[in-house]
Amino acid sequence: MGAKFGYGLLLPLLATSVNLRASLEGTQNSSSTAPKCSAWPCSKGYVLKPGRGAIPGASDQVCCEKTCSLFNCSVGYVANEAYIHNTGFTDTQCCDKACGAAEAEGAFKCNASQAVGHPLKAGTSPAECCEDICELHKCGPLWVPNPEAASLPGNTDEKCCLPTCGQVRCDPGYIYDEPMIEKPGTTKEQCCVKSCELFKCDAAHGFSIPEKKKSQKATSADDCCEPQCRHHECGPGWLKDVSKDDQFDPSDEKCCIQQCASFQCPKGWQPDAAKKDKISSSKDVCCVPPCSLHTCDADAGMANAGDGVFGRTDARCCKETCAKQTCSPPKIAAAIRIASFPKSEDLCCEPEGCGEFRKLNKLGEGANCNSLSKDDCDSSYGAYFSKENGKNVSRWVQAFRADRRCCFWLSELGAQVRCVFDNDYGGLCRLDSTGEKEQKGCASRRASQSIASMSQLRRGRCLRDGLRKLAVYETSWLRNMQYDLEGAAKAAEDFDAVKELQDFIESAVKEVGAGPSASALVALPFFQLGKAREPRKVTPELQQLAQVQQHIRQLMDEMSPVISSMLEGPEGEQAESLSRRVTEWRPRAAFCQVLRTAVMRDDPQGTELDGAAGKNLSPRAFEALAVCFKAALDSSDEQSDAWCGRDLMVLAQLYRTDDEDGKQVSLLSRVYNHALWNKVTFWEEVLLLSLCEAYAAEAVWRRSVPAGSQFSKPAMTSFLQRFVGYMMAFGISFEQGRSSVTSTLRKSHAFLGQQTVQLYGQLLLSAYEVATPQGTAPGPGELNLAVLEAPPCAAPKSTEAWSSPEDDFEAVALGVQADFTSEGRQMGEMTPSSAPEDSRL
Repeated sequence: MGAKFGYGLLLPLLATSVNLRASLEGTQNSSSTAPKCSAWPCSKGYVLKPGRGAIPGASDQVCCEKTCSLFNCSVGYVANEAYIHNTGFTDTQCCDKACGAAEAEGAFKCNASQAVGHPLKAGTSPAECCEDICELHKCGPLWVPNPEAASLPGNTDEKCCLPTCGQVRCDPGYIYDEPMIEKPGTTKEQCCVKSCELFKCDAAHGFSIPEKKKSQKATSADDCCEPQCRHHECGPGWLKDVSKDDQFDPSDEKCCIQQCASFQCPKGWQPDAAKKDKISSSKDVCCVPPCSLHTCDADAGMANAGDGVFGRTDARCCKETCAKQTCSPPKIAAAIRIASFPKSEDLCCEPEGCGEFRKLNKLGEGANCNSLSKDDCDSSYGAYFSKENGKNVSRWVQAFRADRRCCFWLSELGAQVRCVFDNDYGGLCRLDSTGEKEQKGCASRRASQSIASMSQLRRGRCLRDGLRKLAVYETSWLRNMQYDLEGAAKAAEDFDAVKELQDFIESAVKEVGAGPSASALVALPFFQLGKAREPRKVTPELQQLAQVQQHIRQLMDEMSPVISSMLEGPEGEQAESLSRRVTEWRPRAAFCQVLRTAVMRDDPQGTELDGAAGKNLSPRAFEALAVCFKAALDSSDEQSDAWCGRDLMVLAQLYRTDDEDGKQVSLLSRVYNHALWNKVTFWEEVLLLSLCEAYAAEAVWRRSVPAGSQFSKPAMTSFLQRFVGYMMAFGISFEQGRSSVTSTLRKSHAFLGQQTVQLYGQLLLSAYEVATPQGTAPGPGELNLAVLEAPPCAAPKSTEAWSSPEDDFEAVALGVQADFTSEGRQMGEMTPSSAPEDSRL
């Protein structure tokens, strides 16, 4: 039993041993023929394991091991190219410690004026990791320190400083904003402002920009334009000087040639009437000097006529003196009058005995000969007394000659009589009554002295009277003001305002009650109130605008068949001739109008351009039209023509063609990269003129609504509703569009009002803030029609009001058409696109 059991256990063991031996023999036979690791090419990043060349194997796992080039360093370590062939595959063998991690672990510490320059740079010491901070860096020209980088490491302008506006290159027509020249700025919008080169003046009315102003900052043409002499009207006494037409600051002195009629003579001189039309600005030519400046020949017996006489010749200014007078006998020349003038017998001559009388003493006023002693009697003379009505008449009178240059002191009897000592009457001194010693007509030396003294006396009395009257007038004025103040105070004290108001209310109630019943008050439209509208006066400016409109209509008639032919079957010559013509603004306006008419020909009546269905063209017509469009856009860009630019912008999305793949392509794809769409001023001007159109349209529309209606939203048009969408269609992001709209509205708050600006900002932008992803814009030809769909209008429109041919609101708003009547339309039927063009004349 036991033997069986042992034999049964041994048999399986023997079988297993035989199998294992057979397996080992088979393995040794197969290994001698299998590939070895020495023949295996390790993959990139692997190297052959040492001592494994003779080992059979055919894989990276058996024959190769990883190098550091496949190792990803942990946080705080950085790779090192020198370690890429290492096989340790650990941070210690494949990586270096980073400066940032080393500083955080306390391996080193930078000083106060330094910081770790590159946290991911390999290094474990201050020398390897620390750099000076930006606070120590001195920024170069056109850079300013960056306060946010003051504590950061760096030693270059790019790291430590901010670029200033001095590094920005402004577009032609723009200049640096002086306050920003040394301030941080990187964009043209921040650093550049408009200069006068961008504006045009009304040359037809004599305005231009001075050379010195062309490089000055400006916000409108009013800041730049100045009047010239070209249209200056010279005043009386001035002649037009055409050589000075281009000078500025016009005045008669700058623009005209002076005549003597306008010359201001010096004080004391008199204008020469005979030379008033002579061209001169000299006193010697235009004026006559006073004779007091003329020198007369005294040796020839001539004397100056004095003030009040004007002239330059002896004949005018000199008078003959008594030296040239010949006296008739028995008179002789008066020696004391030798220099007096004008010469005459009465002035210059006197009786022969007057010389003797002058040697005597004349009795004073009230004196007589009786009081004289014998010694003094023979050396004195006096005058007769006369009796009138029993009274003594004054013995002395003063006689002035007509020329007031000579005076005589004569007795009333016209005689001067010597005193004589009469021994017959007991030795009495008396007047000679015999007449033997009487002398008449003697000249007196006191004459000139008397005149001078009386003139001074009168002048003093005149001054005294004037001062006295001045004091009286001032006193009277103060007294009257006192009376007025007292009266006003008394009236204010006696006035009962409450009682007077009650009396007024009672009287008004009585009058209303006594009169007929009052009719109901209703609101009326503003255009029905006030006085009747006066007929519009035809001014020269209005006539000129009418002529311009007529010219544009003629150009439209000329271009219409040419453009129609080009759109149907283009010819190269037609496109080329049109592209040359649209470089001028009038043909360009006509070109836009004809294209508007062509694209809207099949649309229902009353459809606006923004809502037109568009027009498909053949490829040849499409390319020809693209050539004309580019030429028109180039000219609009050069001439700042926002009106035609806006029409071309809308029309570019309405003309289409089919490409080779059958896909529709709009004209927008051909002009998508034009420079006009990159001008900030173009979008600002288009927005402003569109706002003006909206207000003009609302003024017309309000005529069709009931009187007294209330309006809570500002005026809107379909173009305004799509404005931001148009910007985005030409590659401008929504953020840029919003910035442009906000900036333009903010600049216009002075005439729109702050509340209106806010409402417009919401109406123009709200529809796109949801429909447009942040900061995106469609590419060329990828116009998002959903984006261009307008939100509901701010106010309902009356189709009749819009489509009525009488309501040309652009013409009325811009002053070309007088009003909405037939008379106003006769001045010129304006088209929406060309009206603003004409307003620039």
